[in-house]
Amino acid sequence: DDDDDDDDDDDDPVPNVRPTLAPVPSPTPFPPCNVCGNGRSVNLSEARVRVEGFGMMKCGELERDGLNRRISPFECPLIPDQINSACGCNPPCNVCGNGRPVGNPNAVVSIPGEEPIRCRDLQTAGLAGSITPSECMIVPGFIRETCGCDPSTPAPTRPPTRPPTPAPVPAPVPFPPCNVCGNGRSVSLPGRMVRVEGFGMVECGELERDGLNRQISPFQCPLIPDQINSECGCNPPCNVCGNGRPIGNPNAVVEFAGEPAVRCEDLQAAGLAGSITASECEVIPGFIRDICVCDPSTPAPTRPPTRPPVPAPVASPVCVPVGKKGGKGGKKGGYGCSP
Repeated sequence: DDDDDDDDDDDDPVPNVRPTLAPVPSPTPFPPCNVCGNGRSVNLSEARVRVEGFGMMKCGELERDGLNRRISPFECPLIPDQINSACGCNPPCNVCGNGRPVGNPNAVVSIPGEEPIRCRDLQTAGLAGSITPSECMIVPGFIRETCGCDPSTPAPTRPPTRPPTPAPVPAPVPFPPCNVCGNGRSVSLPGRMVRVEGFGMVECGELERDGLNRQISPFQCPLIPDQINSECGCNPPCNVCGNGRPIGNPNAVVEFAGEPAVRCEDLQAAGLAGSITASECEVIPGFIRDICVCDPSTPAPTRPPTRPPVPAPVASPVCVPVGKKGGKGGKKGGYGCSP
Protein backbone atom coordinates (compact mmCIF):
# COMPACT_ATOMS: atom_id res chain seq x y z
CA ASP A 1 0.00 0.00 0.00
CA ASP A 2 2.86 2.35 0.81
CA ASP A 3 4.23 1.80 -2.69
CA ASP A 4 0.88 2.75 -4.19
CA ASP A 5 0.91 5.96 -2.21
CA ASP A 6 4.38 6.82 -3.49
CA ASP A 7 3.24 6.30 -7.09
CA ASP A 8 0.30 8.60 -6.56
CA ASP A 9 2.65 11.33 -5.31
CA ASP A 10 4.82 11.08 -8.42
CA ASP A 11 1.81 11.58 -10.71
CA ASP A 12 0.87 15.00 -9.28
CA PRO A 13 1.23 17.77 -11.97
CA VAL A 14 4.12 20.31 -11.58
CA PRO A 15 2.85 23.90 -11.62
CA ASN A 16 4.10 25.98 -14.63
CA VAL A 17 5.54 29.26 -13.30
CA ARG A 18 6.11 32.04 -15.95
CA PRO A 19 8.97 34.50 -15.33
CA THR A 20 8.01 38.08 -14.72
CA LEU A 21 9.32 40.34 -17.52
CA ALA A 22 11.12 43.55 -16.61
CA PRO A 23 9.19 46.64 -17.64
CA VAL A 24 10.39 48.12 -20.94
CA PRO A 25 11.23 51.80 -20.46
CA SER A 26 9.46 54.13 -22.84
CA PRO A 27 11.84 55.81 -25.33
CA THR A 28 13.11 59.18 -24.21
CA PRO A 29 11.71 61.76 -26.64
CA PHE A 30 14.04 64.20 -28.37
CA PRO A 31 13.97 67.75 -27.06
CA PRO A 32 12.18 70.31 -29.26
CA CYS A 33 14.36 71.64 -32.08
CA ASN A 34 14.17 75.27 -33.22
CA VAL A 35 15.28 74.83 -36.83
CA CYS A 36 15.91 78.56 -37.36
CA GLY A 37 18.00 78.87 -34.20
CA ASN A 38 17.97 81.52 -31.48
CA GLY A 39 14.23 81.17 -31.04
CA ARG A 40 13.44 82.55 -34.50
CA SER A 41 10.57 81.24 -36.64
CA VAL A 42 10.22 80.25 -40.28
CA ASN A 43 8.64 83.09 -42.31
CA LEU A 44 8.48 81.25 -45.66
CA SER A 45 6.76 78.01 -44.69
CA GLU A 46 6.01 76.97 -48.30
CA ALA A 47 9.55 77.52 -49.54
CA ARG A 48 11.47 74.35 -50.29
CA VAL A 49 14.98 73.80 -49.03
CA ARG A 50 17.52 70.98 -49.19
CA VAL A 51 18.78 69.90 -45.76
CA GLU A 52 21.52 67.32 -45.25
CA GLY A 53 19.97 64.12 -43.94
CA PHE A 54 16.43 65.21 -44.85
CA GLY A 55 16.57 65.96 -48.59
CA MET A 56 14.22 68.51 -50.21
CA MET A 57 11.32 69.53 -48.00
CA LYS A 58 9.11 72.48 -47.14
CA CYS A 59 10.41 74.88 -44.52
CA GLY A 60 7.15 74.69 -42.56
CA GLU A 61 7.24 70.89 -42.52
CA LEU A 62 10.81 70.94 -41.23
CA GLU A 63 9.83 73.39 -38.50
CA ARG A 64 6.91 71.15 -37.41
CA ASP A 65 9.19 68.11 -37.25
CA GLY A 66 11.49 70.04 -34.93
CA LEU A 67 8.69 71.20 -32.64
CA ASN A 68 7.24 67.66 -32.60
CA ARG A 69 10.57 66.26 -31.31
CA ARG A 70 11.36 64.31 -34.49
CA ILE A 71 14.82 65.83 -35.00
CA SER A 72 17.69 64.52 -32.91
CA PRO A 73 19.83 66.88 -30.83
CA PHE A 74 22.80 65.91 -33.01
CA GLU A 75 21.11 67.05 -36.23
CA CYS A 76 19.39 70.15 -34.85
CA PRO A 77 22.47 72.44 -34.52
CA LEU A 78 23.42 71.78 -38.15
CA ILE A 79 20.13 72.99 -39.63
CA PRO A 80 19.98 76.81 -39.06
CA ASP A 81 22.90 77.67 -41.33
CA GLN A 82 21.40 75.55 -44.12
CA ILE A 83 17.93 77.12 -44.08
CA ASN A 84 18.47 80.63 -42.71
CA SER A 85 17.93 82.63 -45.91
CA ALA A 86 15.79 80.14 -47.85
CA CYS A 87 13.21 79.78 -45.08
CA GLY A 88 13.22 83.44 -44.01
CA CYS A 89 14.67 82.87 -40.55
CA ASN A 90 16.51 86.20 -40.36
CA PRO A 91 14.96 89.21 -38.65
CA PRO A 92 13.16 91.57 -41.06
CA CYS A 93 15.54 93.82 -43.01
CA ASN A 94 14.52 97.26 -44.26
CA VAL A 95 16.67 97.44 -47.40
CA CYS A 96 16.55 101.24 -47.58
CA GLY A 97 17.57 101.63 -43.95
CA ASN A 98 15.94 103.72 -41.20
CA GLY A 99 12.50 102.31 -42.04
CA ARG A 100 12.16 104.02 -45.42
CA PRO A 101 10.35 102.12 -48.21
CA VAL A 102 11.69 101.90 -51.76
CA GLY A 103 10.45 104.74 -53.90
CA ASN A 104 11.22 103.13 -57.26
CA PRO A 105 9.95 99.54 -56.95
CA ASN A 106 10.44 98.57 -60.61
CA ALA A 107 14.07 99.70 -60.84
CA VAL A 108 16.65 96.95 -61.17
CA VAL A 109 19.67 97.01 -58.88
CA SER A 110 22.89 95.01 -58.99
CA ILE A 111 24.71 94.07 -55.78
CA PRO A 112 28.24 92.64 -56.13
CA GLY A 113 28.15 88.86 -56.17
CA GLU A 114 24.36 88.66 -56.70
CA GLU A 115 22.02 88.48 -59.70
CA PRO A 116 20.24 91.74 -60.71
CA ILE A 117 16.94 92.12 -58.85
CA ARG A 118 14.02 94.55 -58.83
CA CYS A 119 13.90 96.88 -55.84
CA ARG A 120 10.41 95.65 -54.94
CA ASP A 121 11.53 92.02 -54.84
CA LEU A 122 14.61 92.94 -52.80
CA GLN A 123 12.42 94.75 -50.27
CA THR A 124 10.08 91.73 -50.05
CA ALA A 125 13.04 89.38 -49.49
CA GLY A 126 14.30 91.63 -46.70
CA LEU A 127 10.99 91.80 -44.89
CA ALA A 128 10.59 88.02 -45.26
CA GLY A 129 13.90 87.37 -43.49
CA SER A 130 15.87 86.21 -46.53
CA ILE A 131 18.66 88.76 -45.99
CA THR A 132 21.18 88.20 -43.21
CA PRO A 133 21.87 90.98 -40.68
CA SER A 134 25.42 91.50 -42.02
CA GLU A 135 24.09 91.88 -45.58
CA CYS A 136 21.32 94.17 -44.34
CA MET A 137 23.94 96.60 -43.03
CA ILE A 138 25.53 97.21 -46.45
CA VAL A 139 22.54 96.90 -48.81
CA PRO A 140 21.28 100.50 -48.30
CA GLY A 141 24.55 101.97 -49.55
CA PHE A 142 24.22 100.06 -52.84
CA ILE A 143 20.54 100.72 -53.59
CA ARG A 144 19.73 104.12 -52.07
CA GLU A 145 19.78 106.10 -55.33
CA THR A 146 18.62 103.37 -57.73
CA CYS A 147 15.66 102.26 -55.65
CA GLY A 148 14.69 105.81 -54.65
CA CYS A 149 15.10 105.37 -50.93
CA ASP A 150 15.14 109.15 -50.44
CA PRO A 151 12.27 110.34 -52.67
CA SER A 152 12.06 114.10 -52.98
CA THR A 153 9.14 115.73 -51.19
CA PRO A 154 6.38 116.54 -53.76
CA ALA A 155 5.38 120.12 -54.23
CA PRO A 156 2.26 121.13 -52.22
CA THR A 157 -1.02 121.23 -54.16
CA ARG A 158 -2.65 123.92 -52.04
CA PRO A 159 -0.81 127.23 -51.88
CA PRO A 160 -2.02 128.11 -48.41
CA THR A 161 -0.54 124.97 -46.97
CA ARG A 162 3.10 125.35 -46.20
CA PRO A 163 4.97 122.15 -46.99
CA PRO A 164 6.51 120.51 -43.97
CA THR A 165 10.21 120.97 -43.57
CA PRO A 166 11.73 117.62 -44.38
CA ALA A 167 14.02 116.16 -41.79
CA PRO A 168 17.65 116.35 -42.84
CA VAL A 169 18.72 113.19 -44.56
CA PRO A 170 21.88 111.86 -42.97
CA ALA A 171 24.73 111.48 -45.39
CA PRO A 172 25.55 107.85 -46.09
CA VAL A 173 28.37 106.55 -43.95
CA PRO A 174 31.26 105.93 -46.37
CA PHE A 175 33.15 102.70 -46.38
CA PRO A 176 36.66 102.86 -44.96
CA PRO A 177 39.49 102.85 -47.52
CA CYS A 178 40.37 99.35 -48.72
CA ASN A 179 43.95 98.36 -49.50
CA VAL A 180 43.29 95.62 -52.06
CA CYS A 181 46.84 94.24 -51.87
CA GLY A 182 46.78 94.08 -48.07
CA ASN A 183 49.42 95.14 -45.52
CA GLY A 184 49.80 98.56 -47.12
CA ARG A 185 51.25 97.18 -50.37
CA SER A 186 50.45 98.67 -53.79
CA VAL A 187 49.51 97.24 -57.19
CA SER A 188 52.58 97.03 -59.45
CA LEU A 189 50.74 95.84 -62.58
CA PRO A 190 47.76 98.23 -62.92
CA GLY A 191 46.93 97.21 -66.48
CA ARG A 192 46.69 93.47 -65.70
CA MET A 193 43.19 91.90 -65.73
CA VAL A 194 42.17 89.73 -62.77
CA ARG A 195 38.97 87.90 -61.78
CA VAL A 196 37.70 88.84 -58.31
CA GLU A 197 34.67 87.27 -56.68
CA GLY A 198 31.83 89.78 -56.65
CA PHE A 199 33.54 92.07 -59.21
CA GLY A 200 34.15 89.79 -62.20
CA MET A 201 37.06 90.60 -64.53
CA VAL A 202 38.57 93.96 -63.60
CA GLU A 203 41.85 95.81 -64.12
CA CYS A 204 44.14 95.72 -61.10
CA GLY A 205 44.56 99.49 -61.15
CA GLU A 206 40.81 100.09 -61.32
CA LEU A 207 40.23 97.74 -58.40
CA GLU A 208 42.88 99.58 -56.38
CA ARG A 209 41.23 102.94 -57.13
CA ASP A 210 37.82 101.61 -56.08
CA GLY A 211 39.33 100.56 -52.76
CA LEU A 212 41.02 103.89 -52.13
CA ASN A 213 37.81 105.72 -53.15
CA ARG A 214 35.82 103.80 -50.47
CA GLN A 215 33.73 101.86 -52.99
CA ILE A 216 34.55 98.42 -51.57
CA SER A 217 32.71 97.26 -48.45
CA PRO A 218 34.60 96.16 -45.33
CA PHE A 219 33.05 92.70 -45.78
CA GLN A 220 34.54 92.26 -49.27
CA CYS A 221 37.93 93.94 -48.68
CA PRO A 222 39.60 91.16 -46.61
CA LEU A 223 38.75 88.58 -49.29
CA ILE A 224 40.56 90.40 -52.13
CA PRO A 225 44.35 90.24 -51.40
CA ASP A 226 44.64 86.45 -51.75
CA GLN A 227 42.83 86.62 -55.11
CA ILE A 228 45.01 89.31 -56.71
CA ASN A 229 48.39 89.02 -54.99
CA SER A 230 50.42 87.52 -57.83
CA GLU A 231 48.35 88.74 -60.81
CA CYS A 232 48.45 92.39 -59.77
CA GLY A 233 52.05 92.37 -58.56
CA CYS A 234 51.30 93.04 -54.92
CA ASN A 235 54.32 91.18 -53.59
CA PRO A 236 57.57 92.97 -52.73
CA PRO A 237 60.20 92.89 -55.51
CA CYS A 238 61.99 89.54 -55.75
CA ASN A 239 65.56 89.16 -57.00
CA VAL A 240 65.34 85.67 -58.49
CA CYS A 241 69.09 85.07 -58.34
CA GLY A 242 69.32 86.12 -54.72
CA ASN A 243 71.62 88.66 -53.02
CA GLY A 244 70.94 91.24 -55.72
CA ARG A 245 72.75 89.37 -58.50
CA PRO A 246 71.36 89.73 -62.03
CA ILE A 247 70.89 86.77 -64.33
CA GLY A 248 73.78 86.09 -66.66
CA ASN A 249 71.93 84.03 -69.30
CA PRO A 250 68.63 85.84 -70.04
CA ASN A 251 67.57 83.60 -72.93
CA ALA A 252 67.95 80.31 -71.05
CA VAL A 253 64.71 78.45 -70.26
CA VAL A 254 63.99 77.14 -66.76
CA GLU A 255 61.20 74.86 -65.56
CA PHE A 256 59.53 74.49 -62.15
CA ALA A 257 57.29 71.63 -61.04
CA GLY A 258 53.68 72.47 -61.89
CA GLU A 259 54.60 75.64 -63.82
CA PRO A 260 55.12 76.28 -67.55
CA ALA A 261 58.66 76.78 -68.81
CA VAL A 262 59.84 80.40 -68.67
CA ARG A 263 62.86 82.31 -69.91
CA CYS A 264 65.24 83.59 -67.27
CA GLU A 265 64.77 87.24 -68.26
CA ASP A 266 60.95 86.89 -68.04
CA LEU A 267 61.26 85.27 -64.63
CA GLN A 268 63.48 88.12 -63.45
CA ALA A 269 60.98 90.69 -64.76
CA ALA A 270 58.11 88.93 -62.97
CA GLY A 271 60.06 88.96 -59.72
CA LEU A 272 60.87 92.66 -59.93
CA ALA A 273 57.21 93.42 -60.78
CA GLY A 274 55.95 91.70 -57.61
CA SER A 275 54.37 88.66 -59.27
CA ILE A 276 56.36 86.19 -57.14
CA THR A 277 55.39 85.62 -53.52
CA ALA A 278 57.91 85.99 -50.72
CA SER A 279 57.87 82.24 -49.98
CA GLU A 280 58.49 81.40 -53.66
CA CYS A 281 61.26 83.98 -53.84
CA GLU A 282 63.17 82.15 -51.12
CA VAL A 283 63.41 78.86 -53.05
CA ILE A 284 63.79 80.03 -56.66
CA PRO A 285 67.54 80.87 -56.55
CA GLY A 286 68.41 77.25 -55.77
CA PHE A 287 66.56 76.07 -58.90
CA ILE A 288 67.84 78.60 -61.43
CA ARG A 289 71.36 79.48 -60.27
CA ASP A 290 73.16 77.25 -62.79
CA ILE A 291 70.74 77.53 -65.73
CA CYS A 292 70.28 81.30 -65.59
CA VAL A 293 73.96 81.80 -64.65
CA CYS A 294 73.47 83.70 -61.45
CA ASP A 295 77.17 83.28 -60.58
CA PRO A 296 79.00 84.09 -63.85
CA SER A 297 82.67 83.16 -63.73
CA THR A 298 85.12 86.07 -63.63
CA PRO A 299 86.41 86.69 -67.18
CA ALA A 300 90.16 86.31 -67.81
CA PRO A 301 92.06 89.60 -67.54
CA THR A 302 92.59 91.38 -70.82
CA ARG A 303 96.26 91.29 -71.91
CA PRO A 304 97.74 94.65 -72.83
CA PRO A 305 98.43 95.08 -76.56
CA THR A 306 101.85 93.78 -77.69
CA ARG A 307 104.00 96.26 -79.58
CA PRO A 308 105.36 95.00 -82.92
CA PRO A 309 109.19 94.47 -82.93
CA VAL A 310 111.25 97.39 -84.19
CA PRO A 311 113.05 96.30 -87.40
CA ALA A 312 116.85 96.60 -87.49
CA PRO A 313 118.16 99.47 -89.68
CA VAL A 314 119.18 98.50 -93.23
CA ALA A 315 122.50 99.92 -94.50
CA SER A 316 122.34 102.09 -97.61
CA PRO A 317 124.15 100.71 -100.69
CA VAL A 318 127.77 101.92 -101.31
CA CYS A 319 128.65 102.96 -104.82
CA VAL A 320 132.22 102.28 -106.02
CA PRO A 321 133.67 103.32 -109.36
CA VAL A 322 134.11 100.62 -111.92
CA GLY A 323 135.77 100.69 -115.32
CA LYS A 324 138.39 103.08 -116.37
CA LYS A 325 138.85 106.51 -114.88
CA GLY A 326 136.18 106.33 -112.31
CA GLY A 327 133.20 105.05 -113.97
CA LYS A 328 133.38 104.84 -117.65
CA GLY A 329 132.30 101.40 -118.41
CA GLY A 330 131.18 99.78 -121.54
CA LYS A 331 131.05 101.54 -124.76
CA LYS A 332 129.44 104.71 -123.55
CA GLY A 333 130.66 104.45 -119.96
CA GLY A 334 128.70 105.13 -116.78
CA TYR A 335 128.68 104.63 -113.06
CA GLY A 336 128.13 101.32 -111.45
CA CYS A 337 127.21 100.57 -107.85
CA SER A 338 128.09 97.55 -105.85
CA PRO A 339 126.61 96.78 -102.49
